[in-house]
Amino acid sequence: MGGSVQRLSNGRIYIEGEEAFATCKSLELPEIEIGQTEYDALGTTGVLELPNSKVQAMEATIVWMHQPNTFGFTELMYNPMRTSQIEVRADQAIFDGLGEPIPNDYVCVLRGRPKEMSVGSFEGNDDTMPETVMAVDFLRLAVGGQELLEINARSTFGIRVNGRLVNMAISGSLV
Repeated sequence: MGGSVQRLSNGRIYIEGEEAFATCKSLELPEIEIGQTEYDALGTTGVLELPNSKVQAMEATIVWMHQPNTFGFTELMYNPMRTSQIEVRADQAIFDGLGEPIPNDYVCVLRGRPKEMSVGSFEGNDDTMPETVMAVDFLRLAVGGQELLEINARSTFGIRVNGRLVNMAISGSLV
């Protein structure tokens, strides 16, 4: 959609399918880094970096508004042995060349476990804002109902782009 302005508006967070209304201040989604293997052989002028079959460890950071006291939230925030699912749903406002909005949705699903936990700080008349850094094993991103990216670090079929499997196996020949 060339020439359009795209912007995410306020979204909602769902934890294990339950809406977490007004509990999350921000969510930093994972950076995706594909492992690289150096390839240097006769006939090449330089060293090539080629993708290998590994996705590097992913993490997401959640800043909470306060300490939610329901079981699912505290398990997600503090139990490193439990994998939880977080879903973020937001409206993506797309404005065409005339400035007219075209509605669209943005959905990101994460599965992971807490690996770093902060219980926040106390300041007068302010939220405690604890943080959870999650080790992420699964990420799915869909925009406008179209699945753009899916990464499952626990699967041998770990990456899908536009719904299609990306074969990350390295063959013995470079053709």
